[in-house]
Amino acid sequence: MSTTRTQHTATLLGNGKVLVAGSQEAGVIFSDNFQLSSAELYDPESSSWSVASPMIVGRSRHTATLLNDKTVLVVGGITDIYCDDIYCYVLTVTSSAELFTP
Repeated sequence: MSTTRTQHTATLLGNGKVLVAGSQEAGVIFSDNFQLSSAELYDPESSSWSVASPMIVGRSRHTATLLNDKTVLVVGGITDIYCDDIYCYVLTVTSSAELFTP
């Protein structure tokens, strides 16, 4: 994995690969926004990672569901957050959705 992530999704695809999408960038504090739009694919056969197409909206704490047509529906999540030295504050959530086609 090229990016350290937390609060992302991991979706098992029909081809055996795993789609890891979005995230709060792990280890980042004192920031106005660190929601990631990037996505990666893990191939357990080769134990390797590859970059996937990014999402349109950076988000964390979202859902990702594999659909019958083999696309992944990504819905909702946090799109803006602020963390100080004690707490994190959710500033914006989204009801937007997008499809990922592996």
